[in-house]
Amino acid sequence: MKTNYSNPKRNHGSVLVISLSVVAVAAIVLASYFLIVQNQSSSVARSQSWNTTISVAEAGLEEGLALINKGTPAIITLPMAWTNGVTSDGWTASSNMYSLTRTITNGISGTYTVSVDLSTVTALQGPTITSVGTVPYTSVPWIFSSATSGSGPFLAASVNGGSTNTTTMGRKVQIQTVLNSLFSAAVLTRSNFNMSGNNCVIDSFDSSSSSYSTAGQYDVTKRKANGNLATDSSVVGDISIGQGNIWGHVYTGPGTVQSAVQVGSQGAVGDAAWNASNSGIETGFWSGDFNVNIPDVPTPTFAGGVLPVAKSGVINIVGGNYIAASDPGAALNITGPTTLWIQGSFSPAGITIATTNNASLILFVGRATGSGDSMSFAGNTTVNQPGYAANLQFYGLPSLTSISIHGNGGFIGTIYAPEADMTGGGGGNNTQDTAGAMVVNSCSLNGHWNFHYDERLAAVGPSRGWIPKNWTELKYP
Repeated sequence: MKTNYSNPKRNHGSVLVISLSVVAVAAIVLASYFLIVQNQSSSVARSQSWNTTISVAEAGLEEGLALINKGTPAIITLPMAWTNGVTSDGWTASSNMYSLTRTITNGISGTYTVSVDLSTVTALQGPTITSVGTVPYTSVPWIFSSATSGSGPFLAASVNGGSTNTTTMGRKVQIQTVLNSLFSAAVLTRSNFNMSGNNCVIDSFDSSSSSYSTAGQYDVTKRKANGNLATDSSVVGDISIGQGNIWGHVYTGPGTVQSAVQVGSQGAVGDAAWNASNSGIETGFWSGDFNVNIPDVPTPTFAGGVLPVAKSGVINIVGGNYIAASDPGAALNITGPTTLWIQGSFSPAGITIATTNNASLILFVGRATGSGDSMSFAGNTTVNQPGYAANLQFYGLPSLTSISIHGNGGFIGTIYAPEADMTGGGGGNNTQDTAGAMVVNSCSLNGHWNFHYDERLAAVGPSRGWIPKNWTELKYP
């Protein structure tokens, strides 16, 4: 009988080789997996720190904005009311640069250093704010080694086997600020606007440019199409252009549609070319998402003296602060920076503002409570003409509920009276010309009325404070 002989040692050796190969492959796969987990963990930790730095840096920007607008009321007639107080504000002053470093411990951990540069302030732009935000970044390496010094599995992953590496990660951002102009449109209303007169026109010019004005005054041959009309109202029909011409845009409240703006068969809204040969609203010259806060005028807090006595029907004011309990009943001749509060109704007999000595007039009309006060410009009264709108600013307190500009006189200035209903119109065949800007509760124009928005007001006129114009991330470090 023939017997087959097998070699068990050879079989055992083959099994051992195959087993070692499988274990080696498994070890390589496991090591690769651990490396992937390590890289992913490190990437996530770094990404989270990277994202946190921008929040910290922006916190610095917010503090810088809060600083330059410190003490700013809802309406300010002059920018940069803030002056640095190292003790009270905690900022370090060096020439035109102010800086502060602060550590955040609430919710996130980080440090920002913010600086406010006033050397960039011009007639067209405000302070530059730069902020560097840094956060700690800790990486814990994964160490692949024996779990113990001499026993146990030959491969294991340990997160505590190596030394941690703590560094800081930072990002640097910068914003350029500009004035948030109180008069960003020619006419802004809380409610309705009605243009029912013949040949009513709203357009714009720029008193600071010889290309768009003559000697700083409106010139019909140089006019522009930025005479924008805006309302917070979302009520259909609250805006009626009639047969008038708007050289600019029309903005209505949120949720409105273009058909909410009523335009007559000869009325037009658009640029110069459109107004020359078309009617209706030019494409792109209407928007239905306008929404802006229009706060009431706060009660003046300055201490004012008694107005000088009128001579030959004229009160000459060389500058200073004044309070009058009622209408002075005389023309005003302003030869220096002047602030006046008339605590009631006012019908100016004429206002002249000199072109020297920084002459200007900021005039508050009305009272903090009550209603029924009015302001009227009538007849051939001339108010700041010729002149610059920024040099004559009217502010109507809550009791001022009516404003009228009629007759053949001229008016150049700004009107901010959120509780007042304004009416305007020319007389006979003459055209009523008014330049500047206005913010009122409602506005009704009739007769022959031309209103010219001075674009210079957006840069040098009264404002609500400083706001960011642009945001830039700079290289760091």
